Amino acid sequence: MMQEKTENKIEEWLSGNYDEATKHEINELKKNDSAQLEDAFYKDLEFGTGGLRGIMGVGTNRMNKYTVGMATQGFANYLNQCFQDDVKVAITHDVRNHSREFAEITAHIFAANGIKVYLFESLRPTPELSFAIRHFKCQGGVVCTASHNPKEYNGYKAYWTDGGQLVPPHDINVIKEVEKIASVDDVKWSGGWKQRIPFQLTFGDRDGGMRGFRSADVGGARRVVGHVEDRYLVGRYKDFATFAVAPFFEAGKLWAGDSPFGVTTPLYASTGLSLLAASPPQSRRTFRADFALPVRGPRGHGWEARLTVLDWTRTFRVEPRDIFNNRERSIPSSVFNWP
Repeated sequence: MMQEKTENKIEEWLSGNYDEATKHEINELKKNDSAQLEDAFYKDLEFGTGGLRGIMGVGTNRMNKYTVGMATQGFANYLNQCFQDDVKVAITHDVRNHSREFAEITAHIFAANGIKVYLFESLRPTPELSFAIRHFKCQGGVVCTASHNPKEYNGYKAYWTDGGQLVPPHDINVIKEVEKIASVDDVKWSGGWKQRIPFQLTFGDRDGGMRGFRSADVGGARRVVGHVEDRYLVGRYKDFATFAVAPFFEAGKLWAGDSPFGVTTPLYASTGLSLLAASPPQSRRTFRADFALPVRGPRGHGWEARLTVLDWTRTFRVEPRDIFNNRERSIPSSVFNWP
């Protein structure tokens, strides 16, 4: 017979702030596998000296986004107690099932607690995490891995400012902070505007011209166009896309030079907001909608909406069409990748 304490935990998950997929899986276990359900809830997955390790699945005794989230909140609390100002962490993961998901959840929670996060764009060996912690002068780090354990397992290893795993007294102190997290309601799951993708600088425009100036796509032998934007991650929808917003400022000028049909333009400038989506998530295929308002240039220009699709998985270097048609000049389209 299932203990009352275990039953209470199960009911807490069914009635609490847990997603519907998790609740559905719990109900399926109640119908079909009560022994597995009891094993998943009869105790809490312990945060040991190295972190977490366990079988993946629903329940307090399993590796899932909720147990990972509570562990991260406790670790974040301790880091903020110890360092207070300009706290930074590095995060990486292996190739196991859900490792990337756990790493992203960990990053969101650290960011929500005011901690700057360096999240590797893809899987990395653990020594790279140790290097990144020291290189970026981080106060901590996390790698989502279960090392040599069977495929049903995953893990969460916590690192300190020296690039090594937690050692006394920090390991014991972090464990105490994790134990203080009583429920998922104690976890700061989203960092909102603090989840910022680094500053972007872009040169050139494949379609010519500038946002906010439809007539600025005339031919020119020489062009200088600067585009500055700051991208903020909004969220991710399953495995379909990652979404972001980006305020931007753009300025540029064309010179006729020796182009037979070229013209010289005044200095144009515009500002606005972009909506972006990368599909699939973490890819370089970007869909964007730009809403631009001219702030400098010839009169008579109103706000402009522009839809573009950029696929940096195919090419890195591009040539603006008008320059290509007049005199070939090739410059990098972007010195950064996103997301």
